Amino acid sequence: MGRNTSAVMNVLLGALLLISGLIALVVLGAFLVARTRLSHDGQHGTSGGLSGALLEVQSLLEPGKKNTVETLRRDASATDEDRSGDPPKSG
Repeated sequence: MGRNTSAVMNVLLGALLLISGLIALVVLGAFLVARTRLSHDGQHGTSGGLSGALLEVQSLLEPGKKNTVETLRRDASATDEDRSGDPPKSG
């Protein structure tokens, strides 16, 4: 009966260690998600960002699209300058 009791105790101890390890992983994952959300609060990827990335890839694969990408970049930088509040540049 002594061997049977020690075998049961080993199984119970192993199960307890396994369950506590899984709980620790869940808590660690929740902590990392919460920390990531706090550090990136309000910063979400946009479809515009994804579209720009896909245009970059397309310009690499199709050299004719490079002019389109450069024009879009110029327009985007002009829009950013317009938002600065400075008067428009002449010329």
